[in-house]
Amino acid sequence: MLCVCVCVTIALLATYDSAAQGKKKGKEPELAISKRGNLIFEDDFEGKELEWKFDAGGEWKIVKKSLTRELDHPSNLGCAFRTFPPVKDAIFELKVHMPPGAYPGVQIDRSARYPGGRLNAGQGGSGSFGMDAVDGNRPYFLAQSPLSYKKPRWVHVIFEMAGTKYALTVDGKTITCDYAAQDERNIQSIYIAPGKTLKGQFLAIDDVKVWEALPKDEEADKDKKKK
Repeated sequence: MLCVCVCVTIALLATYDSAAQGKKKGKEPELAISKRGNLIFEDDFEGKELEWKFDAGGEWKIVKKSLTRELDHPSNLGCAFRTFPPVKDAIFELKVHMPPGAYPGVQIDRSARYPGGRLNAGQGGSGSFGMDAVDGNRPYFLAQSPLSYKKPRWVHVIFEMAGTKYALTVDGKTITCDYAAQDERNIQSIYIAPGKTLKGQFLAIDDVKVWEALPKDEEADKDKKKK
């Protein structure tokens, strides 16, 4: 595992304090296309061991009990990832804190073989979130929705991958798409890649959970809503 160290300025520490105060833990939100199976792993970054790996371009550190990266090298972004026993369908749940103007703000588990989730903080608050796939070396969007992001804040992200269906939920707003993978899908990592942004800003992730995704009982959900 790569040992990492980030030099944090006094100004950034004040921002970290604000970010830490903004995190709230509550009940698990409802899912769009699946239901939670076995909990594969969770990490709130309060333990002593950092069981994540980082590529050569990334410098990450635990700050205020969040996995944090100061975004000071826009041309050499780096990513954080963690592997786990492979599953066919998965649910990624995490909290993300990123600055306005980041493009893309963060990518979640995008592969050349199946879609991934993407958050974009945008310029002037004109952000978005969406799901994209890769055609050759070029990504293309399968679904997209606006995301208001005028100042740094925590957003709750859920990315579901169940059969040919995909769903991305950000702060309670959901988009979905269908995409048939080229071969059998084995999901065995969560991959977080920061985007281009201004020097001196930071990205943080927290409360990461990965679940096995099970088929959703749509009839039971309809009966529940009627009640």
